[in-house]
Amino acid sequence: MMSAETFGDLMAALAAFRKDCLRGEPSNRAIARELGVSPQTITNWFAGAHFPDQDAGAPVKMVRMIKASAEEQGTAAPEGLLDVDRWREAHRAEAAGRQGRTSDAAVRTRAQRAAAPGLFLDEAADPFQFEVHRPVKAQGAYSGLPALPPYVRREHDEKLAEVSSAARDGRSGIAVLVGGSSTGKTRACWETLTAPDIPNGSWRLWHPLEPSPAEAASQALPLVAPRTVIWLNEAQRYLAPSDGLGEELAAGLWELLRDPSRGPVLILATLWYGEWRKLTERPDSGEPDPHALARGLLSGHEIIVPPAFSQDNLRDLGGASDPRLRQAARMAPDGRITQFIAGAPELLTRYHTADRVTKALITAAMDARRLGMGEAIPLSFLEAAVPAYLDDEGLETIEDEDDWLERALAEAVKRAKGIPGPLTRIRLKGQVASPGTRYRVADYLDEYGRRERHTKIPRAEFWDAIAVHAGFGDLSALARAARSRGLLRHAASMDKRAALHGDAAAALALIKQMRANDADMGSLPDQIIECIGLDQLEFIPDLINILHWSGASRKLDLLLARAPESFASLDGSY
Repeated sequence: MMSAETFGDLMAALAAFRKDCLRGEPSNRAIARELGVSPQTITNWFAGAHFPDQDAGAPVKMVRMIKASAEEQGTAAPEGLLDVDRWREAHRAEAAGRQGRTSDAAVRTRAQRAAAPGLFLDEAADPFQFEVHRPVKAQGAYSGLPALPPYVRREHDEKLAEVSSAARDGRSGIAVLVGGSSTGKTRACWETLTAPDIPNGSWRLWHPLEPSPAEAASQALPLVAPRTVIWLNEAQRYLAPSDGLGEELAAGLWELLRDPSRGPVLILATLWYGEWRKLTERPDSGEPDPHALARGLLSGHEIIVPPAFSQDNLRDLGGASDPRLRQAARMAPDGRITQFIAGAPELLTRYHTADRVTKALITAAMDARRLGMGEAIPLSFLEAAVPAYLDDEGLETIEDEDDWLERALAEAVKRAKGIPGPLTRIRLKGQVASPGTRYRVADYLDEYGRRERHTKIPRAEFWDAIAVHAGFGDLSALARAARSRGLLRHAASMDKRAALHGDAAAALALIKQMRANDADMGSLPDQIIECIGLDQLEFIPDLINILHWSGASRKLDLLLARAPESFASLDGSY
């Protein structure tokens, strides 16, 4: 390591190395062009007259340009001079000193900084790792196209830039992009991080995913360092998971935003309209409020992403240099450019032209999602539900062919034009193919199914498959969907299975249905009472009351006898 300790020392040493050893290459003009600043700004930096005080991204890029020039000329630099981590540390210390406070970098050890989750922004180069949709391939022979088409800024980008710029200036914030599938929500978040005036270099980008999004975020949230972008794409996975972690995580994120000692941080979230309503609408009076903290975190921070481009945008795209944009402007229906680029037309074509068994498989997945199943759809359910969508000829096909499921899956997951198929296998580390394998339906088909099939009621085989194969966390929502469609037998079957796994809300729904049908409460299995989770106290008073007024005294005594101290505060409720 060289002996220089301050940012100014490093800059002076770098200027001398470039002048004396690299013949002044790269030039101030070349550096300025790459960084999007004026050549005079670069001159001032080297002279020590000005300090690049927004973040370390610009000096780090400059160091990398000089390093590339040194390698090209075969010239070795003084030890440590071109170490970008050293530049980040020096920049942090200098910035903190100029602001009259102790730099976070000066008081944290390297080990502590290494423990903070996320990649530095200038190291997060692959947009597809952050769930930006892959674009369709251009029609015709084109080579050398960038991974993503050029970005077209719209009104929502200006609103997003305000939140991002505030974070750059030291004010923590959250932006929630709300819109339909494939409308450009995730791409807009990505673009706000790659704009020239947005924090990079010393900022981190954290995308929690494994072992599950909510669990990963909850576990590492206490380690989040200042200057971190928290990437919550499809935020319902974090704030409304079936394992109940959502409210705990919402509380932690809310507190993080309010704690100036841990900031600045920037939370970027995306949600479909339906998921936004689910997380932010207040329940009716007297109803449980499962998303109260998520509502407090999100409300007032929404940025609506429209489904279509304006006519002005479309006229500009007609002369775009990228053939994918020109193709979208010409072929996208009603100005839905981002949906076209994300492959929506190809997905719809594949769905509508699939053979009858493959289409049945995809339709079963679409219906399962719109009726309340989580995004991870069990293969065992799909196999059992397919007969609900087949005519006699299709049923003969699956009866006569032992490999029908393998063939249909292979067709449904096949990639085309560079994008995933209608179904995608969810792969976890170490997972092998098994009956526990799960699949996810493509976002656009998911939304298409909710829109185009909202009046459709699947046949009995579908609901029978749900009752047996759906995950326990999904059963209550699926039971509500069945009950609202008059399918009381199926709803009761799902509620019974959920209740046997401790779901007090499902037990209450089942008992209410039995009472409404004047069913004998004596037929209610004791095992359901014995399995009710006593930690779900919001449902216990209603359970006690309905058992009491139904005359099910033995069931009531069984419930109260399990843990009398749990119900001490409920005396007199009935």
